[in-house]
Amino acid sequence: MIAGRYRLEKEIGRGGAGVVHLAHDELLDRWVAVKRIGLLPGTTDDDVIRAQREARLAAGINHPNVVSIFDLVKDEDCYWLVMEHVDGWTLSELVAAEGPLPERRAAAILAQAADALVTAGAAGVVHRDVKPSNIILTGTEQAKLGDFGIARAASDTALTQTGLITG
Repeated sequence: MIAGRYRLEKEIGRGGAGVVHLAHDELLDRWVAVKRIGLLPGTTDDDVIRAQREARLAAGINHPNVVSIFDLVKDEDCYWLVMEHVDGWTLSELVAAEGPLPERRAAAILAQAADALVTAGAAGVVHRDVKPSNIILTGTEQAKLGDFGIARAASDTALTQTGLITG
């Protein structure tokens, strides 16, 4: 149980900045995705600061094509980013399974991601990591842009620098 409320079910993803689990929010009786930040080899204070920034920036974007951020909680010696659980597959998984998409289908998916980026940009957020594995598709092919882990606000001092690789 994370923060006395999120019951972990299974791992559903893994990336350079953390592990993502499907969890049940016992308080609100809903499924969420929680991203574990910390306790991984090489985790630094900057990783925690990036998680806090991801939560703050993405939580400020309200758009149907952006994965919603609900909370950032600390439990023992790591942080957990609590997000909307999108039941589906990533664009990279779809292309791996089906091969190149027909032009109209690809355009419809990318138009949704572009709309999310326009809204993020209007809020002063630059995603900086748009790639097929960060676009999740629902069963109805609604695209959801996620993983704002290296995003930055136009007014923020960057936590990345030339020659530094994150994620």
